[in-house]
Amino acid sequence: MNMAWKEMKKSKAKFIILGSIIFLVSFLTFIISGLAYGLSQENAALIKDLPKGHFYMNTEAKQTYNLSKIDPSLQDQIMKENKDAEAFSIQMGFVNDADDKQHTVAFVTSTDSPFFEKVGPGEIVLDRSLEKNGIKVGDVLTNNQFSGEFKVVKFVDQKKYSHAPVAFINMDNYKEFYRAKGMQLMFIPGEDKATSITGLESFSKNEFLNTISSYKAENMSLKPLPAGRGTHSPRGCIRLRKKHAAYHRCRPSARFRWEGAV
Repeated sequence: MNMAWKEMKKSKAKFIILGSIIFLVSFLTFIISGLAYGLSQENAALIKDLPKGHFYMNTEAKQTYNLSKIDPSLQDQIMKENKDAEAFSIQMGFVNDADDKQHTVAFVTSTDSPFFEKVGPGEIVLDRSLEKNGIKVGDVLTNNQFSGEFKVVKFVDQKKYSHAPVAFINMDNYKEFYRAKGMQLMFIPGEDKATSITGLESFSKNEFLNTISSYKAENMSLKPLPAGRGTHSPRGCIRLRKKHAAYHRCRPSARFRWEGAV
């Protein structure tokens, strides 16, 4: 310990630089982790807030939720066999306020569920972030694809999807809006093991999140570099390995090899 302290005093500048580098790398990792978490919440808070369970979409959709269509008779059968099952749909769209200003939202509708807002015909429940845009409870919103109007009845916290505030609407209004006969997805909470259902593909919550292209891309780009491990090298080389590249640096005094996870 005494020798180490003398070495640090002797090479003070070198150790200050080394300490600064370690601090900056740690700080950068902290910032990136925080940014990744914030972006993932903006992207998929609606799904992340759901309990553990399994999602189901049509196999013909090729893991693309907005192309999935659950046959109404199959939906009824699943909900009859599992009282906790629910069907829901998500579609990106927009609403216009009284000043004809357009606001991008993610429209969401579902069967009766404790996890999604219950909304009556002609009503809309919005993520609270839209309050900052001047929208208030009691305001009337419109969309040129919908024959009626939406009255704002409530705001909810932290309901985002694909970086857009969520707008919960009534199922009948949704079906008229998007000319849809059935829902896109089924969700069965509390399942340890997915139920095999003919014509449907099952996903855990993490698997379903990774079918959202923007969520997957953001998490891959912001994922911290993997930690490495050190081993002695009989050849006296420092070997740095990454997933797609590797290089060696040798010097007489070096007898250490560092290997990053591949």
